[in-house]
Amino acid sequence: MIEFIGMPSGELKKYIINYNKKIGLIGGIPGALIMLAVIIYYALKVHLVVLFGLVGPALWIFLIVSQPFKKDVPKLCSTKLTILLKKGIMITHTNEQAYTRSISAVKRVLDVGNGYVFSFQYKDRNPYFHCQKDLISEGTIEQFEELFKDKIVRLSQVAS
Repeated sequence: MIEFIGMPSGELKKYIINYNKKIGLIGGIPGALIMLAVIIYYALKVHLVVLFGLVGPALWIFLIVSQPFKKDVPKLCSTKLTILLKKGIMITHTNEQAYTRSISAVKRVLDVGNGYVFSFQYKDRNPYFHCQKDLISEGTIEQFEELFKDKIVRLSQVAS
């Protein structure tokens, strides 16, 4: 058994926050573009005063970019990750819920410096599977890296 207990910090926490911002932008920009198109259409067809409606999409994008708020960051992080080697499963705990995934469903383990982020096959995706290296409470980092030796990829390799 390998177990990590504690709240992520440093590079891992920064990665989690930036990942959630990116997902928010991907999900929110299409809605803002649709609102923008409708406002411009009505401004050209009806009256230019309708252009004051551009404040709505601007606020929408501002709120998306400012996400996640500080009070929400702990909700994005798991507090415990347990890898049960004999059963071949991983269990992660958040403040509200626990999730289970098979070790064989891991597609990639991203090394973000002081922690790891797990990527799964499409149907098994879950953003709560991550762990910080210095929060290991049972087992060793060497055991962890041996378990996922073919799947560990450094963040710098992904970016280039």
